[in-house]
Amino acid sequence: MHSAAIRVRIRVYGLATVFGSIVWLLDALMDRFFFYEGTMMELLITDVPAHEVYIRTLILVSFLVFAEVISRIIVKLNKNQYFLKTIMSMIPLPVFYKDTEGRYLGVNRAFLEYVGIEREAIIGKSVYELYEADLAQTYHEADLELLKAGGTQSYEAHVRRYDGSLRDVVFEKSVFKDINGKVDGIIGTVIDLTEEKQIRQNLIEAKEAAESANQAKSEFFAVVSHELRTPLNPIIGFSNLLLESCETQLEREYIENIIGSANKQRQLIEQLLNYSEISKGNLPASLEEFSLVELCNYYVANYELHPKKLTLEFINGDLFDAVSEDLVVLGPKGMLEQVLGNLLDNAFKYTEAGQVSLKMGMEQMKGRHPRFHFSIMDTGVGIEVHHFESIFEAFRQVESSQTRNHEGLGLGLAMSKKIVETLGGEIGVQSKVGVGSTFWFNLSMPVALEGQDFRGNGGDLVPTVEAEVVAAASV
Repeated sequence: MHSAAIRVRIRVYGLATVFGSIVWLLDALMDRFFFYEGTMMELLITDVPAHEVYIRTLILVSFLVFAEVISRIIVKLNKNQYFLKTIMSMIPLPVFYKDTEGRYLGVNRAFLEYVGIEREAIIGKSVYELYEADLAQTYHEADLELLKAGGTQSYEAHVRRYDGSLRDVVFEKSVFKDINGKVDGIIGTVIDLTEEKQIRQNLIEAKEAAESANQAKSEFFAVVSHELRTPLNPIIGFSNLLLESCETQLEREYIENIIGSANKQRQLIEQLLNYSEISKGNLPASLEEFSLVELCNYYVANYELHPKKLTLEFINGDLFDAVSEDLVVLGPKGMLEQVLGNLLDNAFKYTEAGQVSLKMGMEQMKGRHPRFHFSIMDTGVGIEVHHFESIFEAFRQVESSQTRNHEGLGLGLAMSKKIVETLGGEIGVQSKVGVGSTFWFNLSMPVALEGQDFRGNGGDLVPTVEAEVVAAASV
């Protein structure tokens, strides 16, 4: 039998610990083996029958290949584990994961910073070992429910932090499974809602305070307006009696000035009362059948008597389609009159020369009631762009050398905006200083042609029509 010797030098990769575990095999197969510095390994086989040398060599190489594969897998797993740990540490929200027994397997850095507990004090512990009993019970019951149902879970709870503060949080959790699809634990994150809830509460309190202040203001207006209006009635009544007995023109002028001033004061008081009611949402929801064309013509005729003698022009159809004279609408006529009156008064107030135009048009809406568009255009002083929003606030007037001497409380536009928006419409303004202003608004109302009735069986309003308009008017 022939004997042979073989020297094998192999460069190996991977973890040294892998090869440390196979020393016993090398002892059995080799006369001696040793490692060079680095990753070069030399094996020596001598004085062994030739056929055994080849067998031993084959076994050795096969084992080393297997060991190399295992070492590469371990290296890759370590890299993946390091990568996942890096990702976890970079997530800004607190993240944790537990086994099916409810014991913590790991947490990220944000979790440690949030609860203020060291990692060593958390890993392997249950919630009962870390938190007070009532909180721990809440967490544990939620975990059991999630493990039983699977999927995801979201619920609000509290967390006690290291500084003793109790925080409002929401837990977002999910089960994770092993390669066989069996539930292997829970992973979750904690989202702090404390500041958000505090902001929300502050907003609620501020809203309630504002509503309370607004209610007090409205009640104050109502009481004061009533007390101011009461003595005006005898002033106007007795002044009218004195007017009948005046003997000279000068006396008549004095009395007429008294009556005119008293009537103007009464109008201002009425504005305060109306604003008080509108601010409380008390808009009259009564619906009437009326002609929009007749209503606009009435205003044209009425303002022809205005002291400024401005030209008031009514243009039907310049905005969308013209409204037929026979067309009748069902809507809150009184509120529409108040808006038109406020806007026309405003136009005449700030226009010294030129004209005022009242325009109207109808826009057909598919599947809905038509929308009616109105605009009041004047050739007055105009408004600067940065005042477009503030002019619709109560008791606000544009302060400029051109407008500050005009009378009024600054309530007309505020009331008009409240009415239009409560009825589901829109209102706005376009203006240029020195050129004039255009105030516009739109409202949707059901209409009927001449001879067509809005009434159904028994004279009641058709439910769909009444429901839409009344609901809009009572917002």
